[in-house]
Amino acid sequence: MTSTQWRRRGWSLTTRAVAALLCGQLALTACGRVGNAEADPDAVTPDNALAGQCIDIPDVETDIVITERDCDEVHDAEIVLVSTAAEYDGDLANFVEAKDVCISLMESDKVQKLVEYPGEILFHVLVGNPEDIQPDDTFLCYVVSELGQLDAPIL
Repeated sequence: MTSTQWRRRGWSLTTRAVAALLCGQLALTACGRVGNAEADPDAVTPDNALAGQCIDIPDVETDIVITERDCDEVHDAEIVLVSTAAEYDGDLANFVEAKDVCISLMESDKVQKLVEYPGEILFHVLVGNPEDIQPDDTFLCYVVSELGQLDAPIL
């Protein structure tokens, strides 16, 4: 696997449970991994991912390539955190709620923007290899609207 590959976890946890911690507006989901992005110039990789980047994500359960999109155009999701496994104070390989992983590392002003978003937000985590997470592995947290695609930035 190259540094531009990610992969979805074999299971996908999606719940409609509302995060009481954040005023009932943020919901939870699970983990994935992105596929070979070397052929796509708009591909988002661990080396170029940034919080606030808007992205499109194919609806597949295997290797995927996420692509950058203009935040003022229709897009699937927005990256809210780029971090390393070592920064998360927990077991990234066996976490239960993506929301907890993401929010625990986000700056409070960014969390507040998610709380203020008018609609329910679902959290996802993408990591290079969910079966063998190393401390220096980069992971992404991104959010999607339960109502469908986004057409403006959240952060």
